[in-house]
Amino acid sequence: MSRDRYEIIRSCLHFADNSVDGNDDGLYKIKPILDMVKDLYSKYYVSGRDLSVDESMEGLDSNKGKGLGASVVENLFEGFENKGHVVYMDSFFSGVPLFQKLRSKGTGACGTVRPNRKYLPSQMKKVKPKKGQLPIMWKSKDEELVAVVWQDSGRVNILSSVGDTGTVKKSIQSKKGVREVDKPSLQAQYNKYMGGVDLFDQFCSTYPFNHRSKKWYQTLWHFVIEVALVDSKISYNLQNRKKLTQVVFRQEVIKGLLEGYNTKPRRKNVVRDLVENKRLGERHFIAQYENKKYLPNCSVCSILPSQCCKKGKGTCKRKQTSYFCKQCPQNPPLCVVPCFEIFHTVKNYKKTCKCKDEKK
Repeated sequence: MSRDRYEIIRSCLHFADNSVDGNDDGLYKIKPILDMVKDLYSKYYVSGRDLSVDESMEGLDSNKGKGLGASVVENLFEGFENKGHVVYMDSFFSGVPLFQKLRSKGTGACGTVRPNRKYLPSQMKKVKPKKGQLPIMWKSKDEELVAVVWQDSGRVNILSSVGDTGTVKKSIQSKKGVREVDKPSLQAQYNKYMGGVDLFDQFCSTYPFNHRSKKWYQTLWHFVIEVALVDSKISYNLQNRKKLTQVVFRQEVIKGLLEGYNTKPRRKNVVRDLVENKRLGERHFIAQYENKKYLPNCSVCSILPSQCCKKGKGTCKRKQTSYFCKQCPQNPPLCVVPCFEIFHTVKNYKKTCKCKDEKK
């Protein structure tokens, strides 16, 4: 595909019927693709217990009655109710009402949280933990939620409806050597299962689509393709002993998409057809070479010894001429009579060796 053809197709690419009013949904331009992808993932991918939500999933739902973060999580977890899943998320999504609602539907939650969020303990915002101290924890009245504050290299605030209030040992390298501190087990749990999000972001950023577009939905469209490539590579490696790298997997996808198509350029055939049409379909005029000593072989009747079955010892002869066609490409040398007429009226004009036939 040429660059210009690609640019034309890309400029016309859209996914929704513009005649249908979709102004109530901010994503209506790309909604058919998002719905299709969501249904396919739900159909073919069986998830494990622990799941994570990333900010790249923002805006997949335009429910204006709730906070954006909460509505995204609730939308993503439709169909996952009462299956024992645990979802991990960052502070953009985490909040007491969301965690309580997920728990009522049989889904646990754990994530970093902003200490000024509603319904969190008032002391959580005011407390100033020091490095090396034990984590500070609060439980809700029904003991379903736990809030934790701990000072690591920076302040850490965690909200969870799963796990326990215990601690684990963490080794820290300092100027005085290696020392151990007590780290909340909830943070260790969070770091373990949110790591997949960071890995996914790394995979997506390895081969980004850097072509800018004035149409916002095209950016989202290319992101959907990128997500599909990363997810399919992970799924492939889970099912096959031979693991493929990102670049090799993408090359194999390209080969698969092109299979059955002729990927060789056809420019030579196009040029040949144009020359053929010009030779047989236009007006032509004969001319003579200025150098009278220049006598090339006639393009029609001359047969070289290498082209003769008797190596030039039969009736085949080499014929030279001082005339040529001015209009034809490459100005073919031609005898005035009858080769000039034959060349411009007969498709298979070239004379061939018949010495073998004459012998019979």
